[in-house]
Amino acid sequence: MIGLARPGLGPPSATEGEGPLLIVVDDGSSDGSTEAILKLAGEDGRRYVIAMDILLETMSSQTSALAVGRAGSVGVLSGQGEVLGLPRELASTPKAQAVNLLMRPVGELSGSVLNVAHVAWTEAGMPDAHPVRFRHDGTRWLAEFKPLELGEQRFWLVSYAPLEEFASWSATLIIQLLLLLLLGVLV
Repeated sequence: MIGLARPGLGPPSATEGEGPLLIVVDDGSSDGSTEAILKLAGEDGRRYVIAMDILLETMSSQTSALAVGRAGSVGVLSGQGEVLGLPRELASTPKAQAVNLLMRPVGELSGSVLNVAHVAWTEAGMPDAHPVRFRHDGTRWLAEFKPLELGEQRFWLVSYAPLEEFASWSATLIIQLLLLLLLGVLV
C-alpha cells in the first residue's frame, strides 16, 4: 500500500496545514486505480481539496510504450517498491495478468530486468539519480532510479538499458579506428 489513510477513515497527515499535501491512496478496489488527493490552503486561510482517480493501467500503457535505446525500458515504482507503471519489457504480458502486477512488490516480477535492476540498486544503497550497473542473463545493464517527490510521497522513475547501448567505445568503433590508423600508416 502506498500513501496515507483515506480522509475520514484515519489521520490524513501529521503535517496537515503546513502547505500542499498530496495523499495517494490505494483503496483496495479491484479496478486497478489509485486515488490522488491534493490538499491546499489558500492565501485567505481556506482549505481546498482536489481529488482524482488515476488508472494505473493507463499509466502502464504509457510507460510500457517508452523505450530507452533499442532494448531498454522505463518503469514507475512507489517509494515502497510497488509497481505503478509497467516497463516495455512486460508489454507483451496479457492484459489480465499485467493488471495483477500493478501495486505489487517489484520482487514479484522475478526474472524481469526491472527486478534485477531494483535488487542491484538496493544493494548499492539506493542512490538517487546515480547509475547502477548489473547483469541480467549474461548482459551488462545500466539503470538509474530518479526520485519524484509529490507532497509527502516519493516515487521512483526507473530507466534501464544494456550497457553496450551507452558505451562510447564499442568493439566496432575500436576496430574501425585501428583500420583507419593502419591505412594511414600504409599510405
